[in-house]
Amino acid sequence: MFDTKGNTLKNLENKIKIFLIPKTIIFRVYEWRINKQSIIKKIKKEFKKKIIIRSSSTLEDTSVQSAAGEFVSFLNIDVKNTKEIYEYIEKIITSYKKKIKKISNQQILIQEMIQKIKMSGVIFTGNNLGYNNYYTMNYDDITGRTDTVTSGSSAYSNKSLYIYKTKKKIVRSSRFKKIIKATEELEKYFNLPLDIEFCMTKRNQLYLFQVRPIVLKKKIKKKFYKKDFDKKLRNEFFKIKDCLKNKSALNGKITWFSQMSDWNPAEMIGQFPSRLSYSLYSNLITDKSWLIARKKMGYKFFRDSSLMKSFAGRPYIDIRKSLNSLLPKELSKEISGELINKSFEKLSYYPSSHDKIEFDLFPTCFSFTIKKKLISLGYKQNHKDIEKKLIKIFLKNFNDKSHGGIKFNLDKIETLNKIQNDSIYDNKFNILSIKKIIKNLKKYGIIPFSILARHCFIAKDLLFSLKEIKILSDQDIENFLRSFTTVTTDFLNDQVYLKKKQLSYKNFINKYGHLRAGTYDIKSNNYFKMNKKMLLSNDIRSITRHKKFNLSLLQRSKINKLLKNKKIYLDADQLFEYFENSIKYREYAKFVFTRSINSILEKIISFSKKKKIKLNEIENLTLNQIIIFSKNSKKNIKKIINRYSNETKLNKIIKLPELIFEKEIAYVGASVVSIPNFVTEKNVTAKTLFLGNKIEKKLGNDLDNKIILLENADPGFDFIFSFKIIGLITKYGGANSHMTIRCNELNIPAAIGCGDAIFDKAKKSSEINLNCKNLFIKEL
Repeated sequence: MFDTKGNTLKNLENKIKIFLIPKTIIFRVYEWRINKQSIIKKIKKEFKKKIIIRSSSTLEDTSVQSAAGEFVSFLNIDVKNTKEIYEYIEKIITSYKKKIKKISNQQILIQEMIQKIKMSGVIFTGNNLGYNNYYTMNYDDITGRTDTVTSGSSAYSNKSLYIYKTKKKIVRSSRFKKIIKATEELEKYFNLPLDIEFCMTKRNQLYLFQVRPIVLKKKIKKKFYKKDFDKKLRNEFFKIKDCLKNKSALNGKITWFSQMSDWNPAEMIGQFPSRLSYSLYSNLITDKSWLIARKKMGYKFFRDSSLMKSFAGRPYIDIRKSLNSLLPKELSKEISGELINKSFEKLSYYPSSHDKIEFDLFPTCFSFTIKKKLISLGYKQNHKDIEKKLIKIFLKNFNDKSHGGIKFNLDKIETLNKIQNDSIYDNKFNILSIKKIIKNLKKYGIIPFSILARHCFIAKDLLFSLKEIKILSDQDIENFLRSFTTVTTDFLNDQVYLKKKQLSYKNFINKYGHLRAGTYDIKSNNYFKMNKKMLLSNDIRSITRHKKFNLSLLQRSKINKLLKNKKIYLDADQLFEYFENSIKYREYAKFVFTRSINSILEKIISFSKKKKIKLNEIENLTLNQIIIFSKNSKKNIKKIINRYSNETKLNKIIKLPELIFEKEIAYVGASVVSIPNFVTEKNVTAKTLFLGNKIEKKLGNDLDNKIILLENADPGFDFIFSFKIIGLITKYGGANSHMTIRCNELNIPAAIGCGDAIFDKAKKSSEINLNCKNLFIKEL
């Protein structure tokens, strides 16, 4: 039933009713070679305005390969422009020559260019694993172009929608209902999982541009049936429903969940963390430590401190709890409730802010734009009262003796640094030592780090507010962020000392060996286990020095005046010293506390080896389960592992968006259009290289002159900065993530936190244009 792109469309004419096929002419290469003039004459006769010239080869759209993007196509060509028509047909023929030996029978497809488009996109009726439970749609309903989704050339090309087929009645939009009906018609005709390219005009007429079979992976072993999906989704539906219920103890009326808010679990443990990674992260941070830290700083505290929930194996942050924890403890219930409700109202209009709620919603700390933020939120009263309470928190925690201050918590981190030399931090599996490490880690590592991380957010917010009121420029902020050293600079400089034999490799690796690309991922090798060539670059020959940042006299004077008006008795130099300390000590604190996490993981690795259980199996147990079942037989442990392993496999097929705000999302939902956080104003083009948490030992200098793609912005990837990378793109991460700070410091162009759609397209592309100045990423 499938042929070339052109023949398949021709065969569908008069056989389907809802999708229309654009007016089409098809001819072969040999026909063009002997009859160019008559073909061009026919094109001019059949078409009146604009046309598309497309490839239609025998290599494309088969059940073995789609060959998507292999050959060129040209859009929006004026039918009167004979020169362009001739030129573009020849270019398609030239593109055939690179992939096909005999091209004379290959086709060229000429189509009418559909006008007045309000939406275009691609629909998948199944996946490459052979499961046909969902309709998945990627679409653009902004630009009016037909190629943005397939090319990824627009900021609006990353919208997506999923629909569980048996729950299609949940869909409320009339345009999507029509698209579903049209898709069902094609499904009935082909009886295969399909990849459909379409558009909808402003009059709601649907046009079919292309339909092809989805290429299935070889050696598929389907383990799940429709009843498995139905049961799983029914459970998730009721779990979401229960979690969205109003919690009376908290301020505000609405509860939402996000994978990238606050402690950003998607960035730190991944979109599909193992049960071990999830349990470590929740035990150490999101169960309680995060809220204790904010209480010490003067923010609100509440009993139900569990911040993270798991839906279908994905980690989500309770946004309502997060926002409540960022309210000054002395703020009235009435004002608190209104701020939370207004924030959710704004978030419903700008869902892409879910990964930067601390910056984009109500003011959570002292800055010079508190009033402006409150007004933009639609909150028109009590500005001074809110500002006064936020200033009180700031001044309290500016004090060195404050339990919420930088010095007090840096001292705690240094205590942990010393404790880590104790014998319990060896690699031998011992339940008591693991429990003691966790206790020390929370007290001297996680809670102090949480406070230092909050100071870093405050520093960044204050910096950005100085830019908003025109005291600092973008360049000033870039220069300041590059004016001091962090752990990354130390790592690069220590390589120079190593080459000069001023530092031994043993001391170097003892200092950095605990780092791993996935801090909480047991399968990710730490630096101790990585090849030297992956850690050390031959190109680093000189010490990285940072140019001192100086405010102008006018800038200093304006900042001093602002501080005096707010009755904050600091000067500009003290404020900028606070900014520097907040940022660099946050990075240092994480560097120290991750050593303890590495110790925990290494002890579990020892247990795994002793029981002869693979790491990709042991990670299916939680930390508590490993402790409880440690004395069980290998056979019993494997039984438990197999049960959770199958659940994980099903979770990865289930679809859920980054943001959950209604129970129906278990069946029908849309992904958020992510807006990357661009670093520097550089515009670079280079080949790409994707790095997973499990680093290949022989990569070496393959990183040079590449734009590196990372799913998680984990500081364990610091080794990439040893090489001459051109740029960095991450799927997850925010304006204040570790990799944002590192790229700012080293002046490396980056797009941090692109989201699924943009990142996945970049990952499929061999070359990318990363344009930080004009804020876009283009696949070449």
